Amino acid sequence: MFKSLKRLAYLLDHIFSTNQSKVLSWSRPIESAKRIDNPCGSPLLSYIHFSEDGRMEESEVETLRLIKSLGYSICLTVNRQRGLTLCSEDLVRDYGDFADVFIVRKNIGLDLAAHRDAKRVLASAGITSKVHIYMNNSVYWFPSKIHSYFIDLERQSSDICAATISEQYSTHIQTYLFASFTEQAEEAIAFWLEKVKNWRLKKCVVNLGELKTSRFFEGGLRISTLPTVSQKFLRSRNGDSVNPSVAFAVELYQSGFPGVKRSALAGQSPEAIATKSYFLAEGLL
Repeated sequence: MFKSLKRLAYLLDHIFSTNQSKVLSWSRPIESAKRIDNPCGSPLLSYIHFSEDGRMEESEVETLRLIKSLGYSICLTVNRQRGLTLCSEDLVRDYGDFADVFIVRKNIGLDLAAHRDAKRVLASAGITSKVHIYMNNSVYWFPSKIHSYFIDLERQSSDICAATISEQYSTHIQTYLFASFTEQAEEAIAFWLEKVKNWRLKKCVVNLGELKTSRFFEGGLRISTLPTVSQKFLRSRNGDSVNPSVAFAVELYQSGFPGVKRSALAGQSPEAIATKSYFLAEGLL
């Protein structure tokens, strides 16, 4: 009975969700946002944040300031918790020293719908870039590792580069960090994001959103990973496909990834305890 109810909830969530923007406000007039438009110059970072109070951790702010110092224009989108009083003016006050565009939206569709809405706002402002990086705060970022990682990321010769690729259910990129470097890639990403709905269930976001990036592999796009060795971490030691960002969090960091998935640190499983102990010993948490 319980499984049947879960399937019904999943089906209803998909049927009654739309892909209409749920942006609450953006503080700066779209006209003034055009000042960062530089298609052949300034790279662009779209960053999605969600937390109970809508505020970023110190390490997160430091990470974005470092990215800003590398010459990036930053679009900061905060997914607002239900009942939380937060507006884009608050973001300007607290994060205006490094972010260029501010968006506050309802936390539906999670990070993928937030990227969709941010992309619409940027497109309406004519803001484009040859290099577009997409990130979210499901990762605990390590500021000390950001600079070298981004330098290596910009050297990629592929259309799309992701931190990790997963083979769970289907071959797809994991969307906590990925980047596009060509017009063809940006068009493919825009087409994919336009299909994202305002789902309320994480299962819908994963199955009907993230897993659909499998089409990138079918469309002839050149896909790479950074760290390049992350492709080795597709399967567990017994041969089963796994979530590489969680199962091999330590190995990814040792290979150059500048953070650790928060879900890899959560809970009291032996794996989570071992992962957390490692990063504590490294002085990174």
